[in-house]
Amino acid sequence: MDFDVAVVGAGPAGSVSAKEIAAAGYKVLLLEEHDVVGQPVHCSGLISPRTLEATGLDNDIVLNSIKGAVVYTPMGNTITVGGNRTHALVIDRALMDEGLARKAQEAGAVLALRSRLASMQRSDDGVRLHVQRGSEKAEQKIDVRLVIGADGSHSAVAKGMGTGQSEESIVAVGGEISMQSQHDDMVEVYVQPDLAPGWFGWTIPLGTDVSRIGIGSDEQGRNPRRLLEGLMESHEHLRDSSVLRLQGGVIPVAPLRQIAEPRAMLVGDAAGQVKPTSGGGIHTSILSAKICADVAIEALERGALGEEAAARYRTEWMRTVGLELYRGRLLRHMLAQLTPVETEQLLQLFTLKEVCEVMAAQGDIDFPVHLFSHLFRPAVVFRVLRALPLRLWPRLAWLLVQWYRKVSNHQPGLQ
Repeated sequence: MDFDVAVVGAGPAGSVSAKEIAAAGYKVLLLEEHDVVGQPVHCSGLISPRTLEATGLDNDIVLNSIKGAVVYTPMGNTITVGGNRTHALVIDRALMDEGLARKAQEAGAVLALRSRLASMQRSDDGVRLHVQRGSEKAEQKIDVRLVIGADGSHSAVAKGMGTGQSEESIVAVGGEISMQSQHDDMVEVYVQPDLAPGWFGWTIPLGTDVSRIGIGSDEQGRNPRRLLEGLMESHEHLRDSSVLRLQGGVIPVAPLRQIAEPRAMLVGDAAGQVKPTSGGGIHTSILSAKICADVAIEALERGALGEEAAARYRTEWMRTVGLELYRGRLLRHMLAQLTPVETEQLLQLFTLKEVCEVMAAQGDIDFPVHLFSHLFRPAVVFRVLRALPLRLWPRLAWLLVQWYRKVSNHQPGLQ
């Protein structure tokens, strides 16, 4: 074998997987199709302090701190949530990816840039990769014991495994605009179905005269750039901004059913390991990568890279990360069935003292379902009923019944 493990994709999931396995003494090849790690940037770069700590990188990658959000509602109102403490950090995503790839190299992984996986064949003895290097048309053959796909939502490894792509996805566009934010420590979230059907828009302050912006939709026929134009035109404080950079992409919001098979594993966006409620994937990618690496190391030590290792990865991932994403998907589906008026009323509840107290204590961008689990507790619901119009009580009751029935009675499953 040329290497013990090939990791395809040098994003956070790939670099963390490569670092952990290389640190255990195995020969690891980290393949990256672009000229530079971290480019082009597809991410809004908003992470929790917990996630920064998990990367092991310095605060040098942090550009700004976020304490809350200003939410633009379907009816054109604004609601401010949070503001009591730092909930998130705005990072230089390119620097983060570079730093994680460097840590993988320091652990012993070999980084190969301008290297794209064209195809692969698995056998009982290993995996043969066909890799295109740079502009060369000839393919290099590389033999490994295990391949890990961390190559995004259109994963070549997933294709080689025959697992397909995520069952649900968001078409989105994001970038930067020349705008001094109205709130230096608050993101803006646009929950307006006419502008972002099935998803939302956002701006993130960088603490300078530049802000990040993005929007998406679950309607695959939508042109996200047209949605962005509509968002900027609809809000006066965005209207005169100049677009500095834009990058489109697909956000998978349903984990793949088969994230591992003999001698092949998927991690990060390639496995659909993304929060269905927000599209954030850095925290879940890093957690998933460490689980993937732990399983891979044990399997390599035992020389058992077949179905047993694949099943263990699936089980450990579901127990540790997957349950949160499974419930997040349920929550997203439930909220998607609300009308704009019902969504407005639900958002207005976040201005109530009782709800604000729960948010202050339980709000966590890494675990959004945890917050809703507390908000859906009977004691909290009974206290906020008085703020809801009587005609919406049945709708709230329906939400609660759906939540408890699906979460309590159904076993976690993918897709």
